Amino acid sequence: ETPAWLKAKITEALCQYVSDGFLAHGGLVSYRGKRLFITGEPGAGKSTLVLTLAHAGFAFCGDDIVHINSAGCAAGIPFAAAAKAGAWALLQPFTSSIAALPVYQRADAQQVRYIAPNARDTDDYLPFDVVLLLAREPGSPARFEPVAPLDALCAILDSGYSKARAVDAQTVVRLAENLARCSSFRFVY
Repeated sequence: ETPAWLKAKITEALCQYVSDGFLAHGGLVSYRGKRLFITGEPGAGKSTLVLTLAHAGFAFCGDDIVHINSAGCAAGIPFAAAAKAGAWALLQPFTSSIAALPVYQRADAQQVRYIAPNARDTDDYLPFDVVLLLAREPGSPARFEPVAPLDALCAILDSGYSKARAVDAQTVVRLAENLARCSSFRFVY
């Protein structure tokens, strides 16, 4: 269980030492220089979607944690993506070796396999181009709904971590300015 424990400890340390901006819970991928931030409740399918998009040609920036700096721009924390047990069958067609990967149990009792996509985006901090909020609603037809920049901002801030348990006003203003220029959607499924 060492990899899962180590990732948790590194995440705790990041939360304590990031002083520029904050960390947000979500995945980040890019395509042709455009960045897509994916967020949602735990278990919403963020990692599964990040890995599927990476297989489809998107570059992997990070899974689970994204650093948003004081300019309101983002960079992924490049941990390998943690695919939960419920997603293994879905990911099998894209990651044929998933069944051979070791299984680890996290502190939250979730069994995961770690997958590091080959195509990576290691560019510096950039604004989001698209924000996608995942929302599972059993029995509901799949649909995309436009989201106002303020709602996207609230969702990102709600997922945030910071040492001070607060985000400074400049970071919020810069992030809001960036979100006003990007497209935001809720994917209900």
